[in-house]
Amino acid sequence: GMLTRCFLPHSFNLTEASPFNLPDNTMLAKVEQKRKRSNVLDKTFYCCTKYRKFGKDGCSSHNIEARTVHEVVLADIQKHAGQALTDRKAMVTEIAERLNLQLSADKEQQKKELRQCKQRVSEIENLYAKLYEDLTRELITEKRFQMLSARYDSEQEELTAKIKCTAANSPDSQPGSAESTAIGQPKAHQYNRRM
Repeated sequence: GMLTRCFLPHSFNLTEASPFNLPDNTMLAKVEQKRKRSNVLDKTFYCCTKYRKFGKDGCSSHNIEARTVHEVVLADIQKHAGQALTDRKAMVTEIAERLNLQLSADKEQQKKELRQCKQRVSEIENLYAKLYEDLTRELITEKRFQMLSARYDSEQEELTAKIKCTAANSPDSQPGSAESTAIGQPKAHQYNRRM
């Protein structure tokens, strides 16, 4: 029969993807014309692409009918519509709580990335000091020193810009706070070889 492709992750959120580059958690939709049913929903089912790609070593052979997906999504929409009509305030509160949880998770991730950036800036300073020491002891050439120092400068500038941007967008960041002033570290290129 004819195959028509669309893609559905296991969580039932519809997404678009290339049939040649599917994420592992995606399901492939098949429309089988040989099914003697009038509605396209009753001819369509979703099968696991991980199983199709890797066989039983990748996943179990499982599928779900489009009609089932349609009914689950419709029931969820109707449930939320009913909540909005009967107790709008409770629904708004629930949505706000979910958003706050997501914001908290995002904020923690942002803090983690900020810590990692600052740690790497500190590491670059140590690496640069060692590099300069190697140069003065003639363990590396001037050309090698220039090449590595340019690489460290570039990385440090990117990290410093990222730190400034993250700190500026953080709701906790106030002028003069530790978050906004922790980027005043010396740049790697401040080490100059004295001839």
